[in-house]
Amino acid sequence: MEKKTYLNNTSLEDLSLIKNDIKNLNDYYSKTFKQSQNNAQKQNEEKEEEESKLNEPQPPENNNNNNIIKKSLPIKDSRELSSPIINPEYFYNFIKSETKSKTLSSLKLSSFNYKTLQETFTGCGTYPESARKYIWRYLLSLPNNTNQFMIFSGKGIHPLYLNLEKILPISENQMLIRLQKICSLISFWSPDIGKISYLPKILYPFLKCFPGDDLFVFETVMALLSSVFKYFIEFYPNFPVTHIKLVEEIIKKETNGAMQKIFKELNIPLNELIWRMIKYLFSESLKKSDWLSFIDFLVTYNHKPEMILYFTSAFFIFTKNEINTGINLTQKNLVKLFIDNKQRRELNKIFNLSLWLYNKYSKTLQEFVYEPYLPQERPDKYKSINNIGNKLYDAVERMKNEFNRGELEYDIGRQLMMNDDYKTILEKKYRELCNLEREIEYCRKDIIQQEKIKNDILKWQLDIISHQRNATIKKIEQINNN
Repeated sequence: MEKKTYLNNTSLEDLSLIKNDIKNLNDYYSKTFKQSQNNAQKQNEEKEEEESKLNEPQPPENNNNNNIIKKSLPIKDSRELSSPIINPEYFYNFIKSETKSKTLSSLKLSSFNYKTLQETFTGCGTYPESARKYIWRYLLSLPNNTNQFMIFSGKGIHPLYLNLEKILPISENQMLIRLQKICSLISFWSPDIGKISYLPKILYPFLKCFPGDDLFVFETVMALLSSVFKYFIEFYPNFPVTHIKLVEEIIKKETNGAMQKIFKELNIPLNELIWRMIKYLFSESLKKSDWLSFIDFLVTYNHKPEMILYFTSAFFIFTKNEINTGINLTQKNLVKLFIDNKQRRELNKIFNLSLWLYNKYSKTLQEFVYEPYLPQERPDKYKSINNIGNKLYDAVERMKNEFNRGELEYDIGRQLMMNDDYKTILEKKYRELCNLEREIEYCRKDIIQQEKIKNDILKWQLDIISHQRNATIKKIEQINNN
């Protein structure tokens, strides 16, 4: 399908272009989905039981255009939701603004419902390029808030990103300016997220794939940060230990510990490699087309933000065969097997494996309750994310209290010990407390490291301000001399 450029000269041109794209989208569905149905039928004959686990029951589609998100809406565990929460009014308002038309009666938007989009993605493993921006806008309920975007843009470059070329060297000057702009917009929207050191690397592939539409990029990244990524930046600058442990546990169970053994023999920290892939949203591991399909996957299942953990697990498990058949397996070659965006990946199989792992482990291994993504409550005001980093101290305090309470229980139990069974229970409890103590010590070291990083950031900001102050003094001296 050809990529179109939407003109803003006349409403008739805009309307005809969008109508044509939606017609092509419907044709694309009917053609590709028939092929996927035939393939699925063959797979069902071979693996009937396995495929049945992947089929999630879909609720009846609500075509009411006034399905506005209310503040009183109860937040459910994402494991209980079979479809995302969508506010179609934002999408229809965007189409109206694009066509400059007062009615949508001439447009066929029947394809824009979650059930159709999910079935198409499941069959094809990707969305058509020309319709991708429309689909993401619909599934993420992007508000298209041009007024707030212009207000943020009017504030200029945020002080943190004045010297962005030193953090992320970019040869293209225009791309550097765009990246500075979007990083600054994110910082003005949520100051805590703006301090994340790897934010430019998250944004860069979005800017590369969607040139000339900074509002779309900003709102898309903002939505992903509010859903998929908010659980991984709670303990910034430390990486999310508990979430990474979930991935390690799944890999261990599915490979019988073989992957952990290989990484240990080659002295490669598996948790650090997992975190590196997640925090950059696999931009180092997937080529452009595969990366866009991966983001399609995250957007499609935005109501289950933990799905990125199961995708990561599937990515490692699926690579096991390549490791087993690998020749001259060295530390460098093994890391390159995962961090190499030139390799060809069978993403459709990885997506299916991700869903299978989710159905298998989400109710047994998952410790956190992952809330589904909620669209912006108001189209004219962005809701920000704040207080990142405070949860680390709360978690350590909670672990200390649990340790002290467990120690007290152990002392009482030791005095009242009456039989061998009770002794065995208490000894098991004692071992658990010892493990908990080691985790507390690990978190204590992380807090020290966090404070050090914060001090470095403050020093960096102070250097920027000092440089600006000296430059101002020099200008004043030049004016006085003249």
